[in-house]
Amino acid sequence: MLSGIYIAIVGFLAIKLLRSLGGFRLRHLRYLSYPSSLWGGFIAGIVLFAMRRSGLLVASFDKVDWITVLTSISLLALIAIIYELPAGSYLSSLFDKLSRWLSCRRVSATSSELAESWSAIERPIESADDDRFDHQFIAKRITRRLLGESKATVGIVGEYGSGKSSIVNMVKQQASYATERELWFCEVECWGFHDASAAIEGILEGIVQRIGEQIDCAAMSTLPYQYAKAISATHPYLNAMESLLGKRTEPENIINELDRALIACDVRLVVAIQDLDRNAGAKFDTSAVAALLARFRDSTQICFILAAGRLPELDFTRLCEHIEPIPRLPRNKAKEVLSRLREDCLQFFKDEDIDLGSAEQRRQFDTEVALGWFRPITESIVALVNTPRKLKFLDRRVRVAWESLHGEIDIDDLIVVTALRYSSPEAVDFLHQYRHELVFGANEGYASSLGERQEEQNKQLAARFEEVIASAPGDSDSLRHLIDFLFPGASKILGGRSSLNRNSLQGVSARSHVDYWSRAFAEEISPNEIRDQEVIDYIDDCKVDKNAIKKLANRMIESEAFCNGWEYFASRMPSPDLYQLAETLFKVLLDKHGASASGEHWAIIRVWRVVNRRPAQTRDRRQWLVIQLRKALRQSLGFYNDIFHYWTGKHGIVSSSEVQTMRDEMLAYARRYFSAGRASAFVKSLSPQHPGALRHFVVPHEHYEGLVAPASAGQWDWFLPTLQRAVRTAPELVLPQLTRLISKDIDQSHFDEDHMARVSFRTSVVDRDLTHAIFGTRKKWILEKIVSFPFESTVDLDLERSVAVRESAREWLDELR
Repeated sequence: MLSGIYIAIVGFLAIKLLRSLGGFRLRHLRYLSYPSSLWGGFIAGIVLFAMRRSGLLVASFDKVDWITVLTSISLLALIAIIYELPAGSYLSSLFDKLSRWLSCRRVSATSSELAESWSAIERPIESADDDRFDHQFIAKRITRRLLGESKATVGIVGEYGSGKSSIVNMVKQQASYATERELWFCEVECWGFHDASAAIEGILEGIVQRIGEQIDCAAMSTLPYQYAKAISATHPYLNAMESLLGKRTEPENIINELDRALIACDVRLVVAIQDLDRNAGAKFDTSAVAALLARFRDSTQICFILAAGRLPELDFTRLCEHIEPIPRLPRNKAKEVLSRLREDCLQFFKDEDIDLGSAEQRRQFDTEVALGWFRPITESIVALVNTPRKLKFLDRRVRVAWESLHGEIDIDDLIVVTALRYSSPEAVDFLHQYRHELVFGANEGYASSLGERQEEQNKQLAARFEEVIASAPGDSDSLRHLIDFLFPGASKILGGRSSLNRNSLQGVSARSHVDYWSRAFAEEISPNEIRDQEVIDYIDDCKVDKNAIKKLANRMIESEAFCNGWEYFASRMPSPDLYQLAETLFKVLLDKHGASASGEHWAIIRVWRVVNRRPAQTRDRRQWLVIQLRKALRQSLGFYNDIFHYWTGKHGIVSSSEVQTMRDEMLAYARRYFSAGRASAFVKSLSPQHPGALRHFVVPHEHYEGLVAPASAGQWDWFLPTLQRAVRTAPELVLPQLTRLISKDIDQSHFDEDHMARVSFRTSVVDRDLTHAIFGTRKKWILEKIVSFPFESTVDLDLERSVAVRESAREWLDELR
């Protein structure tokens, strides 16, 4: 360890000595140009050998091992980096390249094949192979100028994100293949310097560092400081005194010293200065940097490429001999990028996903329609996403989002929303706040129902949108067009170009079980969220495999969220499959829950709603429903009531005129099935979960207009023996049902003396007319059973009613006695 420290110290001293000698070159001996660290190591070895021979070193130096070697190398490397020696430059450069390589490896390791190499990383392109907009031709012209006999200065003029840095990279690539002249490139980013002096020092430090990567120019390390001092404003007397003492250096002499080093190496240095326009402001004197560039024009070996936007302070015609303005993004090229993006996304997962967009929708995105009256959406996107940087962002963002959202949102809507997010955040904020108003306000039926109120709201929306348009950059017509594409009919409220009518199932304006607008912004789906493609796969499997209907039914019973998705996409399911699904749901629920099964289960309600949206009723549907009602009646009276209630009448699958006929038919079937000898079958169909099942079976629901209510005891004489036997067999099930059957609700009140106010309340009593109509002379037996039964000891979901009816039955029974 001690020997390693000795070696490092001696080597450092030797290099410091050579550093003070920098500035000469043996013209024809390449390896002797500007004494390098190699020579420093040679001299250090000679010194150490002499010291060892003279006995100045300790004996431990004889035991040089790997620890000594590692210590020496580490300390020398540290010294080189700290003192910015050439070896340090090599190490820094190597470390930077290694970091960039690892960064690229990390990106590629996490990206799928869907990622496009051109847009995968947010940095300028490095090669003409990734050029999408013919910028390589600009780079070729610049390269020819730089390699010419006469030194050239070049200006690249373009707005932020237009591809200036990419052109510089392609110039470097093309120059590396040149044989007629060697060019060294020095790139300087001026964005972030607080003032012009710092920018100038940064440019000169970059030049010295770049030269130092090839030769040892340690003596030039103070040139940036000397230049800044030379151009700084000082008192005339101080300037004169420095000149007399020989301590003042003119700026031209500093440039000449750089020239001398480059001439010795027979190379031309190209300084690429970028983003100078982004520092424009009151504190940044752009003209000072322009003065440095003007001095570079007098240099014989230093060229420069000035890549910046247009600024009044930057006179490109005065500074640059050759100017290359970057043209606006070629629309045909940009549209090709968008079309490829869209095609890649649709094709990459075509074996996994089902595209719900119609052929007409897909044509509308990038096809001229109706003699050009409707322009393709790509035209409006390119008008807003009008630079390579913006287009690259759009391409990359959509590809990354599609890896999670494939098949879960309309690809056209995702592209347009992403384009708006980057090009017009003001418009996105407006849509985020008022998107629901745009959806409903553009609906003529909804708007007409609100009348003047809706008109006033639309006027307010239009006024707010005009404020957004005034503050948002870009083409306002294109912005309106894209918004009307996302929200069809929005142009009626906001004005502007109207797009073709479109009805995208997975569009951001869809009124569905999913908020596709929020999904587009989240760019992923929660693990707990039901995926659209899962629902669609279940539906489509039923078309080819009838056994898949049972799997679909079980999935719907498991998850209400899945049922919401199924209802939204149920238009894909043909009517025969729909009725088979309903029948399967009935069977699965009845087999699983028996008498407790509910016809109001979320799965059945959603199937019922979908059926109601289908064409008018047919006789086949009526017969199908009769069969299902018979099956339900045999297992659950409550389930039967629910099915009859929902699936007949105004919102059912049979006409209102047929409801009474169906009821009579079902009562006839019940009379045969619940005969006196089958009281157990009636008890089996009852459940505490349906305490009102018997009443709903006997008494028509208020929903059914025109149904005949029980009017005489003779109508239900067939049922009374069955009911009596059921009371004896299972009173805990049947008697709570009877209390609901014979009861009615009444409003009562009493005077509360504590609060000195009359308090109203609702209670239940025996409906004497209904009880007499159903039971006739047997009503006394029924009342006695109710009065004597302890409802408190049973599972009665409506215990309060049962107790109240019992007290009312006791009063009536006392009267009858």
